[in-house]
Amino acid sequence: MAALASVRRSDTYRLLAESREQINSAIEDLPADKMLVPLINDWSVKDILTHITSWDELLLPDIYRLARGHAAGLACNVQEANDKWNDLLMRVRRHFPLDQVLAEFAETRDALLKALDEVPDDQFDSGYIPGNCQVTAFHDWEHARDIRAWRDREGL
Repeated sequence: MAALASVRRSDTYRLLAESREQINSAIEDLPADKMLVPLINDWSVKDILTHITSWDELLLPDIYRLARGHAAGLACNVQEANDKWNDLLMRVRRHFPLDQVLAEFAETRDALLKALDEVPDDQFDSGYIPGNCQVTAFHDWEHARDIRAWRDREGL
């Protein structure tokens, strides 16, 4: 069982690294002023990064819970609930300046990976963490795609 858990763990770490590289690549060399221009509805690149960071931060307490052998708190994934979380998270963070957003974007993923290191294999292998990390990676890829499409449209 430990071998299966370690494979899942390494696959999960690789997935998170690859997806983060996709979004970092999508914003590479993008001037700061362009990161503030709306590209999806009224969201800018800065807002997208804030949004992604918010969800990483929301996942962290559950990872700490699992590391202590406790139950996860966000064990549901209902679109209506996600939309409400998005609204709330963005309302309290949208005013953050770009330099803070970029710093927290990097710091939060590092904290997420460090927290994953603390989760015992049996908890890691429970499905909650690999599943949520897959959602997190897809989230990065989805928004990296959005940013790349916008950059292509704008010739950036």
